[in-house]
Amino acid sequence: MLKGNRNYLYALLLAAVAAAAGVFLLLQINQPLVADEPQFVDVASSLARTARPMGFSGSSWNAVLSHPLLYHSLVAVPVGLAGKVPWAGRLVGVLCFYATGVVLWLVTRRVTGERWGPFLAVLLYGLHPLAVQSALLVEIDTAVLPLIAVALVWYLARRDFDLGRGGWVGLGLLLGVSLMAKLTTPSLLVGALAVYYVVARRPRRLAYLAAAFGLGVVAFAAYYLPYCAVKGLPLLEPFKHSFGRAAASGGAFGVLILKRGLKLVLWLGLPFLVAFFIASARDVRRRLEGAGQAAAYAAVASLVILLFYLFVGGDGYGFVKYHAPLVPLAALVMGAAFGPAFAGESKRTVLFLGALAFVYYLLVVRDPLYWPYIAREAKEVLLAPYGDVNRALALTAAFAILPLIAFVIMTRRGGRAMAFVVLAAAAGPALDVWHARVDYEHRYNYGERGLAAVASTLRGVPEHMNLVVPVDVAFADRYAHPHVAVEDVLRDGEEFRSWVRDRYTGAVVLRDAYFIHDAYKAALEDRKAKAILEGMYDIGRYGSFTVALRKKKLLPEEK
Repeated sequence: MLKGNRNYLYALLLAAVAAAAGVFLLLQINQPLVADEPQFVDVASSLARTARPMGFSGSSWNAVLSHPLLYHSLVAVPVGLAGKVPWAGRLVGVLCFYATGVVLWLVTRRVTGERWGPFLAVLLYGLHPLAVQSALLVEIDTAVLPLIAVALVWYLARRDFDLGRGGWVGLGLLLGVSLMAKLTTPSLLVGALAVYYVVARRPRRLAYLAAAFGLGVVAFAAYYLPYCAVKGLPLLEPFKHSFGRAAASGGAFGVLILKRGLKLVLWLGLPFLVAFFIASARDVRRRLEGAGQAAAYAAVASLVILLFYLFVGGDGYGFVKYHAPLVPLAALVMGAAFGPAFAGESKRTVLFLGALAFVYYLLVVRDPLYWPYIAREAKEVLLAPYGDVNRALALTAAFAILPLIAFVIMTRRGGRAMAFVVLAAAAGPALDVWHARVDYEHRYNYGERGLAAVASTLRGVPEHMNLVVPVDVAFADRYAHPHVAVEDVLRDGEEFRSWVRDRYTGAVVLRDAYFIHDAYKAALEDRKAKAILEGMYDIGRYGSFTVALRKKKLLPEEK
């Protein structure tokens, strides 16, 4: 009877984590699509209708093949049925999020052989703000790659990391499917496995790994090459897009990496990162054998992803999308390392400390990413009070103070690692609460407001008039007007002015980020452009956007 009650309580706790995550997801699933998200939905819709990947790139509709099309094809199902609405575009990511949680529980249970380690892993992953926002972002890295990462670990764990006796065939097929989603991260997972075999002194398995990777490449090519040939698509485009970018060089390199590192720490959470590093360092030699191999490999893969993607991507306070696959891997490592200690702790003590930390993060720290963003805008755009800079520094410092205090206190009690685990489990839901209730964007363009209001304003522009707007604004407008991407014309001051002067341009929309972007500043700071805008348009502010609407007296008659 007692065992039955414990099983009931355990199932209830798992359901509570799943339900809490579901509430956060439902509250945000219909938020406007921003930045790259509209293109994914456009391509998915095109695949559903024509089996050809067409999206709005540049200032016209073109074939889009930045990545292989597995993810787009999955999104094409709900988008093809429901239309280009936000929830349909995000549905695949939500389903993959829950599937990742199930596989994570299974593989952690196999590693630990008990229940609290798997529960801890699911708790740390399922309510982590990066995992929740990953499920909501219409993006390959965040939707399907976390599931692919834990599925790979699950397959290897079931075979005790032995690829002999045909094990390399199954791994090769799994890699083939992974490469159909994206080229970079699956390759990193293979590289991490090679590193793991070297560290574990099993060099003979590298031959099986090479065979598996070769089979994966062949399986990928068997789908990719005929499809591109039939549809007339550029074969090398995904390779150029995936492997042709890196961080800036020269003097800006160190500053850029520092910005990305700060953003990564704030998104993952300092307690989460510290607990992960402690867990990775504990009992390393013992975990290279037996069931613990899965946790050891997950630690290596997490570190490879963490370090590699510090050198790829933008430097603004946007979403840390490339690092999303490491969250379930890191949760696996911590679940395996701290599960037994968690089981032995007083549940009342854990709940009390967790609740205290949750309140601290919710009321004192709030959103540790938002205030640095506002400080940056206040300093460089001068659109916010300069006093917010000091507030940003104070709140970001508060983000770090509690873990340091907990470390000092718990070190004296002998439980310093568990202190960080409890803090990590509490900090995630606190930030989830903020994200579910605030009115600013927190996936791309962090802190940006007003996209829906801008789209509503544009509905008053006559349908025969052109818009000079960001691509996601045009998408939110449901492509009701002919439009040109403002990002393209802003790179040339004369071209921008010619579009502004054009008698059939009904509106121009600029986001705040353009005013600090080197590629656009020259055109926006040009006195001629400002004079034309002020003379021909009524200018208003909507959140983070400047909206210029053609004055009614200057509107041409409808064709």
